[in-house]
Amino acid sequence: MYEQMSSKELSKLFLEYYQQDWKKRSEAARILGYINDQEEINRLTPYIMELALDTNRFIRINLAHSIKRIVLEYNIINEDIFVLLYLWANTPIAILSEMARRIISSLDIEIVSRYVLSLSLKLYSSEPIKVMYALFSMGLISTINPEYITNTLPEIIAIATGHRYKLIQLLAIEILEEFANTEKEHIVSKFVYVYRVYVYLEYKKEKPQFKRGTVEYILYKYFKKQLTKEEIDDLIYDLTQFKTPVVKIILMLFYTHFKPLKELLDENKNLSKMLLEEVLQQIKNDNFMIKLSAILLFSKIVTVENVYQHLSKRDIDEFFKIIEDVLATESNYLLKGTSLEALCNLVKWSGFQYILEKIEEIIDKVDIESIMNEGYLCYYNGVCVLLKLNKKCPSTKSSPYFDTDTIKEISSLGIDDYRYLMLDIITSVRRSVWIGGWLDRFYSGKYLGNLLHIKPEYSTNVLDTIKYLIRDNYFIVRSLGAWILRIVAQLNTSIPEDLIIDTLILFDDRFSQGRLEYVLFWKTVLEKSPHLFDNENICREVAYEMITKYLNDRHEVLREAYLNILEESGIVEKYPSIKYFKNYHNISEEERKELFRKYWDHKELRKAIAVAIKLKLRGSIKNKKYSAIGEYLDMISHMEIHREIFYILYELILLKHMGFKEADEIIKKIRDKHSTIPYYLEEKLFLNIMEPIIVVRYYKLKRLLAMIKEKFHISYNLINKVKEIAIYEHICGKNAEMALKILSNIEDDESKAIVKEELELKEYMEKKSIVEIKYKKLENMDWKDIYLIIQYLPTEGKLIIPDHLNLEDFLNKAMDILENEDKVTVKIKIIDYLISEIQENERLLNMLLGNKDLFRILYNLCSDNNHLLFKRVIILLEELASVEEGWLERNIIEYYKGEWGNKKPLRHLLHMLYEDIPMYFKLDILRAIREIIKDRVEHCKRLCGEIRKMLEEGKISKEEILSKYMDMIGIHTITSPHNIICQNMDNVALIVNAIFSGDIKKQPWDLIKSTLDIILLMCESVLLDENIVSTVLKKLLEYYEVLKDEEITYLYLYIKRLLERSNYNIEKLGEEYLKKYRELERRIVI
Repeated sequence: MYEQMSSKELSKLFLEYYQQDWKKRSEAARILGYINDQEEINRLTPYIMELALDTNRFIRINLAHSIKRIVLEYNIINEDIFVLLYLWANTPIAILSEMARRIISSLDIEIVSRYVLSLSLKLYSSEPIKVMYALFSMGLISTINPEYITNTLPEIIAIATGHRYKLIQLLAIEILEEFANTEKEHIVSKFVYVYRVYVYLEYKKEKPQFKRGTVEYILYKYFKKQLTKEEIDDLIYDLTQFKTPVVKIILMLFYTHFKPLKELLDENKNLSKMLLEEVLQQIKNDNFMIKLSAILLFSKIVTVENVYQHLSKRDIDEFFKIIEDVLATESNYLLKGTSLEALCNLVKWSGFQYILEKIEEIIDKVDIESIMNEGYLCYYNGVCVLLKLNKKCPSTKSSPYFDTDTIKEISSLGIDDYRYLMLDIITSVRRSVWIGGWLDRFYSGKYLGNLLHIKPEYSTNVLDTIKYLIRDNYFIVRSLGAWILRIVAQLNTSIPEDLIIDTLILFDDRFSQGRLEYVLFWKTVLEKSPHLFDNENICREVAYEMITKYLNDRHEVLREAYLNILEESGIVEKYPSIKYFKNYHNISEEERKELFRKYWDHKELRKAIAVAIKLKLRGSIKNKKYSAIGEYLDMISHMEIHREIFYILYELILLKHMGFKEADEIIKKIRDKHSTIPYYLEEKLFLNIMEPIIVVRYYKLKRLLAMIKEKFHISYNLINKVKEIAIYEHICGKNAEMALKILSNIEDDESKAIVKEELELKEYMEKKSIVEIKYKKLENMDWKDIYLIIQYLPTEGKLIIPDHLNLEDFLNKAMDILENEDKVTVKIKIIDYLISEIQENERLLNMLLGNKDLFRILYNLCSDNNHLLFKRVIILLEELASVEEGWLERNIIEYYKGEWGNKKPLRHLLHMLYEDIPMYFKLDILRAIREIIKDRVEHCKRLCGEIRKMLEEGKISKEEILSKYMDMIGIHTITSPHNIICQNMDNVALIVNAIFSGDIKKQPWDLIKSTLDIILLMCESVLLDENIVSTVLKKLLEYYEVLKDEEITYLYLYIKRLLERSNYNIEKLGEEYLKKYRELERRIVI
């Protein structure tokens, strides 16, 4: 009968039966299995979910069979059905659980990724019920497929360390800390309450008719954004009438919605007394959740004068005795963490001296560092209490990153094991490709930090590694980097100036946890290495960043810590203008504007003022305060254009489009003076665009697009990140579209190619399904098919290909595309897949290492126009070179054998030296170049001699030489018979710039020696170039100060030989370098 009915008719019948008795509702569940229409299923979803929550087992079994049919036969699914499957998979009803698990295992991995990502987006919703629903869903998914929430874990950790809605925070902690030991029935039963509220608010858009006093009723009130005083008054009555589980939610509700509660308490002394008595009673409750909720609420209500008046000294002593017992003896981590949060609240908001004295007494009594080490909740709340009390900076062992089990494991290693462990750690941390997962980098960093606690002598070897950690796209890895930096400071290891200045970007970390860890680093510096503040550059840069955060950070504890460091370090004394901003948070808006006008030209205050104005403009735009906007625009128009004004640029662009002509004029003035976005601002954009949080990426992309449309220029580093988003972010279409819009405004061949190819792919996907493409024969696949079957899983941060494909056949197809297809996107994706897969697939690794054509194919992809592809080639080559010693050097030499005409110019190889590559990679390149140059220079010398003779005898013209010999030896300029400039000159210039730029004292001797050997091989025309010779000599005379005796001897002999061959007069270097040369001579005994 049902087979003959249309989907609309079946939907109508479903809704009719759904409202009747259990038999009809059971039939409604069966009817659902005949509806083959995605739109109808979506429309019926809230009713489907209510049937799924029905206590009648027959209804649920019938519904499960219908869901199985619509998902597996009709390929119909949506987010709620996806979550429902995981809910059923966790149910104690065996038949239901088994059926759900089978359906889940049949789902295409792309579908799973899409819904997990969609749920993760809800974690950033402004509606708390959606956040709670998403968290529960993640918890359910993690019991069946924990790998799918790997890339969401940092977001869950961020929620677990602090959230306005404590129920949400506690659930996040449960998922992270206790989920493995939690009964599934417990999670499922709690989810049912939340889901009923979610369905009403999300789908029915009506005021739910929950019975007063039920869990659903209290949750509905709890998850509202605001409550009235009348609602709070009713709930205070309910608190005295109902028992668990409602009591704990009401107490949490009062903690979250404290503003209307405070207003009531300020007005009513009797109510204050009654609530205080109830809270004091519940603090002694044996139910830990009620106890926890009451402790938190107490920390807020006692800041109200009417409540405090009813509080006896005995009550205070009893409360703090309970807190002390919890911290000293309680094994419950949640109780400890929330007790520390309560102390933090009291130390921030309570002005009562006796309470503050009791807090100090407790902190001095308990082993606070050991408690903080138990987990993130204890750690960050403990840090806040210690900072607020201005206590001594806790040691690095107080961090949850410090792990005694890891310490024991590392302690058992032998000397060789340590060396290999360090190599593995450094390699893993460096492997920060956008598509890569964060977990390896996190664990590598954690191992590194613990290693330094037992092997402090390694601290000088990890400084470069810290740079990678602090710039990671995941906040938890950045925070880990700041912790390791603090370990280095705690060990009194000398930290280079450039590393310290590089780390200042952590002040702008959007997560307060990262900023807290970084503040602890500076507190450690004050205790262990205060001399760092004697460095003028460091002092100036710290002042610039820290005063910015003092003015604009919303975290009260951090703001006070910034000011404390500024004062104790002596920075306020060095920059007296800062002292006028110490009272910034207690003055009027007009007084602040006057400060902005007066001190804008003080360099150390420009960023602070610019960011403050930016935030004011953003708030005024949001709240439509047009008169305030006009006042700020008038003020900005009279300010000198400094680079810091770029912090306000996006808001000015928004105002321009809102019709404010003054904003347009200011933008023109900025562009006339600075047409390129400054490095420091671009660096912030670059870091934020990499954030795993999709909504943050979208905001940053939108901001970047606005700037580019206003004709401001950006670097290729940033453009490359946008290219990656365009290629990989298909699950969030808005971000991919925004990235393509940016690239379409960039004058760059690779950008244009990516835009064109992505549009082709989109058009192709409208005609073909991914299932159809996956099962095409490999030999019949074109570049679009290969691109699409290499699937990116954002939930796990990796690329996969279909399991049924033969790996060798796929590799052959991939090599053919890399060599013969003129398409950029598929080549990037193939190389990224190889980079990702060879970490775990030894068979693939060996196939690549054994492929004689691989280097030639990859190297031929290097081009002046394909910047992202070039970087990807380097990463793959680096991975392969790290596995087999000599592989890269051997392949480079082999490539350049024979005729030169059809080979890539050496500059593509030399450009790799400018990339952020490891030392072994650079040495392999330089050793290979030395062998290539040997052959080329002899050939070049012979030909150049013949050419000079022909020029002198008039047998050939300059034009004929350039035409005939440009490809053969790269001659491109002839100014006289004795000044023929060929590629050798260009190559040496590239090498010298790559190796000798910056602080040469940081370069290892092996690298410098390899470079010097190459320079001496060059022909006379190169060695007669004074610019090259003087640059090399100056750098070497700076370098010898850090060398050993035998290295100094080699260096001295080299300088003498270079002076002889070049006929260079060393006195041209000037008095400073001549003096260094004489000192070098005195150190040598020949």
